[in-house]
Amino acid sequence: MPTLDESDLARVLDVVHDVSRTLSPAAFADTALRRVHDLVDSDVSSFNEVDPDAERMVFVSEPADFVYDPSDAAALTRLAGQHPLVRHYLDTGDGSAIRISDLWSRDRWHASALYIELYSRLGVEHQMSITLPAPMPIVVAIAVNRAAADRDFDGRERARLDAVRPHLAQAWRRAREYERMAMLTRTAAAVLGEGGALVIALEDPPVELTPGALTTLYRFFGRPGARDALPPRVRAWLRAQEADVGSARLAAPLRASDDGRRLVVRHLPAQPDRTAALLLDVSSAPLPDHGLRRVGLTDREASVIVLVAQGRTTAQIATELSVSPWTVKRHLANCYAKLGVRNRAEATAAVLDVIGHHRLGY
Repeated sequence: MPTLDESDLARVLDVVHDVSRTLSPAAFADTALRRVHDLVDSDVSSFNEVDPDAERMVFVSEPADFVYDPSDAAALTRLAGQHPLVRHYLDTGDGSAIRISDLWSRDRWHASALYIELYSRLGVEHQMSITLPAPMPIVVAIAVNRAAADRDFDGRERARLDAVRPHLAQAWRRAREYERMAMLTRTAAAVLGEGGALVIALEDPPVELTPGALTTLYRFFGRPGARDALPPRVRAWLRAQEADVGSARLAAPLRASDDGRRLVVRHLPAQPDRTAALLLDVSSAPLPDHGLRRVGLTDREASVIVLVAQGRTTAQIATELSVSPWTVKRHLANCYAKLGVRNRAEATAAVLDVIGHHRLGY
């Protein structure tokens, strides 16, 4: 690879100086593109964030007036998994500067659906890109493009991109982290204004803004699944809340009780300057005595047996108390033993008898 001279290094340092001052991903993309465009002569430079699995893409160009209509974006999104530079990065993890011509011959490039459906219409004959670290399978790349068939990118231009790439990667991470922390700060200020005792910012993954918030959520709703940091019941409720944002329907909090304590969860929707959040309000909510503790039942056993007396099924009780059906059956077995009964009918009669005596003051 060619050795960069003082002039090359000075140009690289100018790029590093500018991108290191950006404080948001949008500002980074604009600055990085403008400076890379100056660093490597090209007809058009682009910042691309592509998620091949979700078929989603973010595209920013320099010059900004480059003609790129929605059908072009749709074609690139659909064909991103076939792009030789994207595939090279996904297969190898190598984000250094690389050209399409390093991977494909001109005939293969011209015969590809990518060239026929997109790049031939855009007038792109040569492309070189660097890739910045991002969670797989997302690909974040800066690409330079040329139209002239006889003007492929040379080794010195590749060396310039390789020299600036680590600094771009660092600036990209810092810009994303700065924006994330700014959003969390704004979220914290907003939810504290709402009086939330416990707060979870709905990042990916969720972030506790108050210690113990996730533990509290798990205690009332159970552990999360293998691929989600939120319990299934909470996730289902949250999807319904998000679907209702902007509708005339009133937002419904999520409630659960556990051993004499009650949890109320409210959803704070995302705003342009802050992320969405959950507000958790825990309060004491002792069960009515009913006289059942006098016969040795715990609060949880009393709540189960009262619901049995009201005709609830095991599944209904499990849902209402946010526990598993197996836990309900275990509590029922304890209740039967303490009340000296054998089935639900006898348990119902015993409960009504105990409650009746309690109300009469016996």
